[in-house]
Amino acid sequence: MVFVKPNYLHILSVSIFLSFSAVAEENEDALTLWMDASQPVAGLEAVAELFTADKGVKVVIESPDRIPTRFQKLSAVGEGPDIVFWNHQYLEDWAKAKLISPVAPGQKLVDQTDNFWLAAKYNNQTYAYPYAVSGTLLMANKSLMSADPKTFDELVFETSGIGSAEHSILWDYSNPYFSYSLALAEGGYIFSTAEGKWAPDQVGLAEPGTVKALSKLRSWLDMSGLPRSVDYNTADRLFVEGKSASIINGYWAWQRYQQEGIELIPLDFPIVETKPAKSLLLVDIAAINSSSDKKLLAAQFLEFYLLSEQGQKLMHEAQDSGMPVNLKLQQELSAQNQSLAKIYSIWRQGEIIPNVSATALFWNHSNRAFKQALKQDLNPKQTLVQAQQSYLTALEKSAAPVKPE
Repeated sequence: MVFVKPNYLHILSVSIFLSFSAVAEENEDALTLWMDASQPVAGLEAVAELFTADKGVKVVIESPDRIPTRFQKLSAVGEGPDIVFWNHQYLEDWAKAKLISPVAPGQKLVDQTDNFWLAAKYNNQTYAYPYAVSGTLLMANKSLMSADPKTFDELVFETSGIGSAEHSILWDYSNPYFSYSLALAEGGYIFSTAEGKWAPDQVGLAEPGTVKALSKLRSWLDMSGLPRSVDYNTADRLFVEGKSASIINGYWAWQRYQQEGIELIPLDFPIVETKPAKSLLLVDIAAINSSSDKKLLAAQFLEFYLLSEQGQKLMHEAQDSGMPVNLKLQQELSAQNQSLAKIYSIWRQGEIIPNVSATALFWNHSNRAFKQALKQDLNPKQTLVQAQQSYLTALEKSAAPVKPE
């Protein structure tokens, strides 16, 4: 999975800009929300109906494409929606540019929700409301996987307990979005954290835990425990065809696999050497446009409607896009579904992907290092050390002021 930074040089066409301005004028008295069409828009509509019934305020929900880019462009000139829904990876960019407003969630709300507020913070100030969480998972075909392996070595080299499958597990090994979970097990990290903030200049690419995990992964290829040259599409296809008993993938694939007729079970991440791997988490957030003249109404909508147990339930019933943050609803759903209970448990032990703009640099350099170590047979430690050095150089350049010509 590739995380793409917004292209701030992209210029929207005049026709697009005018069309959104026209819509804004038409809905001047309405609360306007932007949510991508792939998300639970129907659930958001149901929440909006409750809000309108209580407050008498019309809510308009729009699903334009390229929401991050359009929001960046329009918010900068005082336009755009009152509330924007996206995942947390753009939060620092938007907060730094003062495109979104700081918020002050009530203590009651904080007590009623799971603790994923770090994803919504910049410089220790809260800028958004988390409403759902999802992450990587180890998924198994129940008809093929008869054992619950405790270590990755057991899982990788398992041959007797996988039914008719040819492989016990496959995934896109050279993609750090899926494989960095192993580094997290051994003390690796993306960026260190201090006082509730990520420190991009303290990157964990060459940390001993990361080196240990990548070396371990390389050894499984060398010993033919895992086949070489497996990419995302290959791993996905072979799992669907029943040729692999398990796969590491994102939650977006869970329902698709079920639609393919696969009876899925989530497995705890096994131990890499001394500790189990961890899921990498994306947090869905709702942020208030700093240009909005309805900030109080927007905050009320989010805090008392979207994030209420009823609002979270309406969103989940419309589309299961991840774990709702409302603790009471989590307990209810866990009691009804053992798979969700296990998935939620796995995610609570996971690590949030940093919401700082330097994360894009991290993915670029870690992706190159993993591919060099696993596809070009280069030394894992050397590739990670080089990746860290090149990352830090790129980070320094990105932070340097531009000199006038």
